[in-house]
Amino acid sequence: GASASIMRIEREGYEATFNRIDKDGNGTIELEEFRDAAASLMRVSAEEVDYTFAAADADNNNRISIDEFVAFCQRS
Repeated sequence: GASASIMRIEREGYEATFNRIDKDGNGTIELEEFRDAAASLMRVSAEEVDYTFAAADADNNNRISIDEFVAFCQRS
């Protein structure tokens, strides 16, 4: 239905953003990549960036997967 189409389009947008942040293309966002993206997009402290990264890293493995990224974006 329409809501499934909207969700697919929304996820594709998140995936495009994820891929821009994932500079090394390994399929996960590491803290340095996240910090670089945050520095170029917004004025926030290093502590805020680290806190946000930790909040998105649901399994606490110091990497953000595409699924973690989408879930974080959807609840933010």
